[in-house]
Amino acid sequence: MVSQSTSHQRASRAFEEHHFRVLRGIAICCGLLLVHAACVIKFGVRGQGSFFSALMLLAEGAACATACFGASRRSGVLGRYFWRLIGLSFLIWIVAE
Repeated sequence: MVSQSTSHQRASRAFEEHHFRVLRGIAICCGLLLVHAACVIKFGVRGQGSFFSALMLLAEGAACATACFGASRRSGVLGRYFWRLIGLSFLIWIVAE
């Protein structure tokens, strides 16, 4: 009985941690998009606006690459290669940006 309760509590805690991590990632992504939109609206698309937009695109690309490499650590063998390839494509895009 005690072991079932302990394993249930452990599973519940793991689910809550995963749920918090997912919500934190969504909040970060939405925050980056809102800041990017605010920079474009405030500064326009010329001069400083394009510079701030490029910086925001670099931050968004870094967030995507980080998420992909994090997913590769949690995936199986085939998924690991897929997420690493997608993460590498984001890194190449960041260099091109």
